[in-house]
Order: sequence, then structure tokens, then C-alpha cells
Amino acid sequence: MNKVSVFLLICLFIIPHFSYAEEIQTRTYEFGVHGNFIFSNNFLSVSEIFSRTVALDVDNLSKGFKFNLGINYSPFFFNYNSQKGWGFGLFTNVEAIGILGFNNNMLSFNEAENEKSDLGGALFASIGIDSFFNYQNFKIKIRPSMYYTLAYLNTDISYTFLNSSDGTKFGINYDMYVYAIFPIVNIHENKFSGKPGIDLNIGVEYPLLKDIDAGLNFINIPIIASKLENYRLLNGRVGGEDTFNILEDGGMNDFINSLGTYNDIVTYGAEYEKIRRPFKMHTYVNWRPLGKDLFFVRPVLGFCHNKLYSKSFSLEAGINTGLNFSNLFIVTAGINYSDRMWINGIGFTINTRAVEINIGADMRSQDFLKSWTGNGIGLDIGFKFGW
Repeated sequence: MNKVSVFLLICLFIIPHFSYAEEIQTRTYEFGVHGNFIFSNNFLSVSEIFSRTVALDVDNLSKGFKFNLGINYSPFFFNYNSQKGWGFGLFTNVEAIGILGFNNNMLSFNEAENEKSDLGGALFASIGIDSFFNYQNFKIKIRPSMYYTLAYLNTDISYTFLNSSDGTKFGINYDMYVYAIFPIVNIHENKFSGKPGIDLNIGVEYPLLKDIDAGLNFINIPIIASKLENYRLLNGRVGGEDTFNILEDGGMNDFINSLGTYNDIVTYGAEYEKIRRPFKMHTYVNWRPLGKDLFFVRPVLGFCHNKLYSKSFSLEAGINTGLNFSNLFIVTAGINYSDRMWINGIGFTINTRAVEINIGADMRSQDFLKSWTGNGIGLDIGFKFGW
């Protein structure tokens, strides 16, 4: 009998007993730590990346190359629940975001004009207040945050490959702004220039029917933008400015030589850049088909606005479900399209009231089919202590 069969057999005998156990009460106060890590791409699976030999399928380049990396870490948070319909808390957080998306036409040398690619990143540190209260039948959550942008990478990359009667025109233009909270020219200079920003999370939930609640979440509503002043700009072009005829004598050499033409210009400066964290809006429904919290289904629909991408707007959606055994053992699973990735995840919560452990894992990718073949992973873990 393999390990998976043993695990399922244990669950078969133990889980039914949870439904008859005394429900674990909500903690009045708690503190803890939480973190997650994500990695995703649409080209290679994790096993292929770490393999000694990698077989590349160049046909996959017709879909472009997309890569995401992220770390989100809360080293400390505290919550107080009055048990009277209101509560508050404090939290700290550090978040790192990195994206890369090469255009499919550029990778396949297809004809195109000013096709955009994505390259960006950000590093944020924040501190904020959690609060919730009830107003009539509404459950309301408000979470203001003050955040610092520690580093920020913003780029503009465009690809052009056109054939005309005058010849062929090829070029990749790029502008890369790297902002930092410290002077980039002299990193040892003790002079910080960043200014904090303020954004706001708001959540509202209302019972539509006896066993159905509807909710609406606004994430990172911009109030005051964070600012960074020091920057390093790298701009230039790959390819020549002039057209060439690839069919004429020496035309192929002209094309090959143009690929090695780089015109890099590096400049440093100090000019404030306003930086806002990605904004999201989600609406959802919590449905309890059995009439109690044992089993729930939660569809989600919304959108995201993220200026790190050349096309800042994207839709988000998902379907999630879970089993809650007396708040002692909770299992959740879902398929979501979020942050431009397909995410297939499962999570476990073990709660003894004094201690709560949350563990989650997922497979993900920018391509739906590859989100099931290990092209990306997400790991999530958190601990809560209190009473």
C-alpha cells in the first residue's frame, strides 16, 4: 500500500468524527506569522528546469514566454475579536513581485509593429490596521495600509518587423527605468528619498438568502501614491534604423549584423515617480448547500489593474470549495485565474484554538493546460497563536 493510500485511509476513518466534535470557538486575540512563495512560467515544467538534459519545444514560442515570481511575507500580525461583532488588528508585510513576458511575435520573428513585451518588478514594505464591524445585516472590513516602495522596475519594450516594397525594417526598442529608495549612483551614500503611500482594502458581505451570502472586495484602493526619486535609465535599440532587402546580395548579412547592433544609453537622475500597488475588485458568493458551514462553494469574479504590465487591465475569476469540520480541520480547494495565472490549489487548516496551522500548495501557469503539469508552484504557510 503506497503512502497516498495510507493517507486517504486515515482521512476516511478520522474525518467523519470531526463533524461530531465540539466546535472550536473563535479566538478573542491572536498573533502570528504568514508567508507564501510563487514561481510560474508557460514554457518549462519545474522537473524539466532541474533536469540534467532539457528538451526545448520551439513551437511553444508561438505562445510567447511568460514568467512570474513572487514573495509575500508577514513577519508579525495581531488581531482582537470582541465577540460582539467588531474587532481590530495590526500587521506588517513585505512583498516582492517580478514579471517577464516576451511577445510571441518577437520570439517567432513574425511580422508586427510596435508589439509590446513585459518586464517589471517591485518591492514593497507595509504596515496597517485591520478592522471589522457589523452594520445591520452587513459585515464590513476596512484595512488601511501605509506602504513604502523600496525598489521599482518599469519598462517599455516594443518589437517591429515589417516587410515593404522599400525593404525590411527590424528593431527592438527598450526603455528601462530602475527606481530605488537610495541613490543608485553611489549606493553607500546614506540618503533615502522614498515617500510612503496609503491605500485601502474594503470588504462588504450581505446575506442574500438563508444559506447564501454575497460579498464585494476592493483591494489596494489608491489614496496617496508612494514615490521614488532616484532612477537609472537604460534605453536603446537592438537592430538597425535603416531598412534592408534580405533577398539582395548581402541582405542576409545585413539582417544578421542588425541583430548585433546595440545602442545603449545609461543615464541617472532624480525625478519623483508615483507608484501604486496593483488594484483589484472581486465579487463573490458563499453558498452552503447543506444549510450549515460543513460544506461551502465560493465562485469569484473580478478584475485587476496592474501598471507593471503593458496591458494593465485583466479579468479574474475562480471557483472554490471547502469542508469545515467544527473549525478544527478545514480543507479547501479551488481553480482560479488570478494575477494572469491559472492556479489549482489545495489548503489545510488545523485549529486547536490555542494554535492554528495553515498550509497550502498549488500548481500554476499562465497556460491553463500547463497549470496541471508542474510549470509553476505556490507554497503558503502560516501560524496563529492565541485564545
